[in-house]
Amino acid sequence: MDITKPQIQKLIEEMHTCVQRKLHSMNENDANNDTIIRQNRLLLAVCREPKLEPRRYAEKLNEAYGSEMRGWDVIRIFRSMYLSNQEKRADLISWAGEMADLFGQVLETRDQKLFALFKKKRNESIETSEGGKYRVQERIGALMLYARFPELDIHGDTDAVMGLGNVYAKYLLYDISDVLADYCGAVAYIKRVDNKKLSIEQEKRRIDQLEKELERTNMMLQELQDEFNQRLEESRVDEMAEFFAKLNSEKYGCILDELLQIRKGVNELKRSHFEIPVEISGLLILTQKLTQFIRDSHINPIMKPKEEKLVTFADIENCDYEGTPFGEKTEQKYVVVVSPGWTYEDKDMQISRPKVKEIEKC
Repeated sequence: MDITKPQIQKLIEEMHTCVQRKLHSMNENDANNDTIIRQNRLLLAVCREPKLEPRRYAEKLNEAYGSEMRGWDVIRIFRSMYLSNQEKRADLISWAGEMADLFGQVLETRDQKLFALFKKKRNESIETSEGGKYRVQERIGALMLYARFPELDIHGDTDAVMGLGNVYAKYLLYDISDVLADYCGAVAYIKRVDNKKLSIEQEKRRIDQLEKELERTNMMLQELQDEFNQRLEESRVDEMAEFFAKLNSEKYGCILDELLQIRKGVNELKRSHFEIPVEISGLLILTQKLTQFIRDSHINPIMKPKEEKLVTFADIENCDYEGTPFGEKTEQKYVVVVSPGWTYEDKDMQISRPKVKEIEKC
């Protein structure tokens, strides 16, 4: 692609203007949302290399941004965007790639029929497993344009787009589509120029454009409100997960793990008909109530405590492992579960990682 052509230079400048408008319309909290930035960095990496394992994505992000991510962190980010299903994720990336290819063909040819195909592809909806629409779809589409055509990013817009959530990215994609329509003559946009009088027909078209822009702005504002409500609910879930994570931290004595062991010990005492002293019965009642609270909150262990098992590195990739390094991927070692790890069942969210330790088996 020859980006020195005046028409493409103009398109690049107008794309840059679209990005800047979105940034200026965001408040400071939205523009500096660490969660969205982490998500977009991962999505951009997936757009560039769609078939890597989570561990490899973590390595690439660590190299690029100086982070300290692991494979499980990548899996958690995918889950937060409802992208843990590999086939569905591949469908979204395939859609975005096809749309970007059509975008590039329009840039090369200025063909209005190709633009119509681009617009049709842009409007396609990839359904979730439950039959809904992925909120993140257009965000992937916008990122794919910059992943596929880095030569268009002469203003550092890729870094700017890293801060856009679902709604802002969606309407950025629509704005870029408008720029592309003007570029190939599919729609001639009327722009007010000082000291230039517009004809009656141009004035009518200008009014029609402004009405459509107003309608789009109103839609964006409503979707931003919906997105805000969704983030508010997600923040409550994150706070809950953080609370239980602290309960099971070493700082507070791994309370979740200890409750599991106490419950097991009490059950063994009951089976042996041991008479529990009155002095500690209140403590056992408190333990039972805490255990019930954890169950009612749908906080569940991932593994069985003190279980011994034969594993490969892939089996424990998302665990904290203590032992000698694994050699080949097929190498097997015996481990014992030191800490079972915990998950929030409703959101399929890991609260703490299981801990396993290598043991020798005769």
